[in-house]
Amino acid sequence: MSLARKMQRRCMSRLENLLVRRAEANHFPPVFITGSCRSGTTVVYQYLVQSFRTSYFPNIARQRPLWPYLATRLGCDNSPPEKDFASHFGEIAGQCAPSDGWEIFLRWFSYFMNPGETDFRGLPTIPRLIGLFERFYNQSPFINKNNANTLRLVELHHVLPRSVIVHVIRELPATIESVLRGRAKNEIAADQFWSAAPDKSLIPFDLTSELELVVFQNLVCNRFVERADRELDLGVINVDYNSFCTAPWAVARQVNDAWTQRTGRPLPTRAGRDEHASFEDRGNVSDQRRCEINDVRDQIAQRTDEFAGQLVDDAIASCAANSPAVRATAG
Repeated sequence: MSLARKMQRRCMSRLENLLVRRAEANHFPPVFITGSCRSGTTVVYQYLVQSFRTSYFPNIARQRPLWPYLATRLGCDNSPPEKDFASHFGEIAGQCAPSDGWEIFLRWFSYFMNPGETDFRGLPTIPRLIGLFERFYNQSPFINKNNANTLRLVELHHVLPRSVIVHVIRELPATIESVLRGRAKNEIAADQFWSAAPDKSLIPFDLTSELELVVFQNLVCNRFVERADRELDLGVINVDYNSFCTAPWAVARQVNDAWTQRTGRPLPTRAGRDEHASFEDRGNVSDQRRCEINDVRDQIAQRTDEFAGQLVDDAIASCAANSPAVRATAG
């Protein structure tokens, strides 16, 4: 990186930090879309962004995670996103298109989930940063899709307790086949996680093959959300991907209903939204492969459930232990 770029990054990040410290927190309940890798979260995100008037982290913000708000102000206007459902492994083309904000969230959370590495003193930054994006996008509620946030729901609930959580679940064999194809295209090593997963140092048992690793990753994401929802009464909206493809408007209605319960008014809609859209689920899996994947699931399901429960308990304990630090830096 050139000296000029380093100076720009330092100056812009300092200015952004000043703006965030002085900013008001978010006014509206944010909507977080979660789910395991290749479960359909991106198309659900795109549909909701195109149905409702929302704010979000655009790609230019993700690319400049130390000054995402200023990057958005300088590089984008607040016009509606393109009506296009194309994406590439969760990324939507265009510098102003909605992104998952992956690098932005890494300011507070570990790359792979580890409650012990969360920056609790920095967490109060999130509501204020979201508040800035709400106001930039014409006082619009914030929405985000980020697979890694599936395993951060406890901490996000800690600082944003009114959030609407939309968790996407796709049939296991179809999801696993899609993940394996994606791993091959992206040259992911057989013993390494890709996308949302716990830190390997936390897992108390060995994963003996790439297939077992991928099935475990899917199961632990879904079980974590189930347990967190039960323990914290998050009101999670569970979305079956196949059903969404047939009737996406039904999911939009569920999200709107949940948001209305929290605010007393409906989500603002976009003009020209397509209430009759449908999508194709190309998740064909051979019977033999389906049996192989389900067998692996059955072999590891119980210990994965127990591990996911422990992750939730550890995250809740970390939030409780760090509440004074969060309160001291809020507001």
